[in-house]
Amino acid sequence: MKKIAFSLLLLALSEHSLAEWAVEKHVRGIRAYPFSSVHFIKLEDGYLDSTSATPSPCANTASTGIYYLDDDSQAYTLLVAAIASNSTVWVSSNSCDTSSGYAVINEVQLGGW
Repeated sequence: MKKIAFSLLLLALSEHSLAEWAVEKHVRGIRAYPFSSVHFIKLEDGYLDSTSATPSPCANTASTGIYYLDDDSQAYTLLVAAIASNSTVWVSSNSCDTSSGYAVINEVQLGGW
């Protein structure tokens, strides 16, 4: 019973925090590289709006709508599923990859609760 209550608490906290600083977008494309967990993700309408915590010095994301993702498992799988199903995802970013100038995706949610 304690495990179920703890899981529900984590789910509620995750949903609440994501809703505060993420926006809903369609994924327009994914660029993946062999033998690498680095991917570049293009979202509809480019840059996340002012409700996001995406830092402003991410010049390449601001001009192209492309985001940096260093993940080869859950987040990447959700983004691929979103393209396959033509669904929207909630995406958040709170840092910038200074070497590339792209905002870093740090959380992805597919579907509503």
